[in-house]
Amino acid sequence: MQVFDSLLDIPPWLIIAFGVTNITQGILGYYTTLLLYERKKYQLMHLNWMAGYFCMFFILLYGWDGTGLDRFLYDRDMFNGIAWTVGAGFQEGAAWNIFLSTVAITLYIDGFILLPPYFYLYSKWKCEAQQYTTIGAIGQLLFRVFVLCFGLAALLAGLTKVTFS
Repeated sequence: MQVFDSLLDIPPWLIIAFGVTNITQGILGYYTTLLLYERKKYQLMHLNWMAGYFCMFFILLYGWDGTGLDRFLYDRDMFNGIAWTVGAGFQEGAAWNIFLSTVAITLYIDGFILLPPYFYLYSKWKCEAQQYTTIGAIGQLLFRVFVLCFGLAALLAGLTKVTFS
């Protein structure tokens, strides 16, 4: 979305392909997890969702050409509607402005609505299995998502960038 000058410049097939890949990847993840569950491969089940987070973070940080973080940090609303160019996400103010951008505000609202029921259901499930307290379950989930998945994605994106630069 940051590469095109306007929304009308994005080819309709690209918008459809993006939506289709989101849906098909969700279906694939569900059925992969179901198959692993039926075969009692519980550890692989957990690695499946963690692999999804890892891939999402890696794509955000590296992208398809090593400029993923640059694109991610750029919000045209913060820079008078000017389309993204290489290096624009690293210009002065871009990295901090992203926290106040329309993209960030949308993510904050989504998190405010979606995270409480998600955390409640996850911790309820873990507590019913008598594995964790509520705080322990949420802490474990956040550790896996942000330390393990994000950390590994950041490390590999950095190594990939250095290796192929």
